[in-house]
Amino acid sequence: MVEFFFKHSSCVAVGTFNIYILQPRLLADMGVFELDKERPTLVSGDLSQPGVRFDAADCVWTVRPDRLAVESKIPSVDCGSLVAKTLGALCWTPIMGVGINASFTSKSKDVLPDSLRLPSHPDATQRTIHLAVPADGSTLNMQLSRAEDTMELSLNNHTEVTTWKENPQESNLLVRQICDSFVDRRRAAVVFAKEVLNAEFSYDN
Repeated sequence: MVEFFFKHSSCVAVGTFNIYILQPRLLADMGVFELDKERPTLVSGDLSQPGVRFDAADCVWTVRPDRLAVESKIPSVDCGSLVAKTLGALCWTPIMGVGINASFTSKSKDVLPDSLRLPSHPDATQRTIHLAVPADGSTLNMQLSRAEDTMELSLNNHTEVTTWKENPQESNLLVRQICDSFVDRRRAAVVFAKEVLNAEFSYDN
């Protein structure tokens, strides 16, 4: 049986964000998290596209004009609640969709079920399969990639929001509710993958 080990999880809200406003000090002032007084919070930019990145609340925050992503390597960290708090403070921000994600890794020698044979080619450096299924208004996505030494598993619980143009506050509230169920939705994606892959999952890292 395949055993996958946790790498990181994240919550990503897709919408319209002001990268000059969503800074650590403002988020702390809004009560989203507390700044670490023992060390400064470093903010870095991306020269290839507009955006900022910083570490706070055991997470890496990435703010771009079209999305807010909060990622953590600690399984117990609820990335979704941090996104929900941010959107609650910015309730007029229109949100088009939200993704709850988790990544795992395993040794490539582990055996997959016969029903999940990855495409084969003698010169291939990586082989990948993708599966998507509807689930209660969202879509569960599973992507499995096998390289020479490892297998990488990416899980995504994605929800599109159709009301963001007509009613930004309604779309914002809906996404906040989804983000607040981060742990349950991440678990649903893992259960889905466990059943499909006949795999075990470990959160010890």
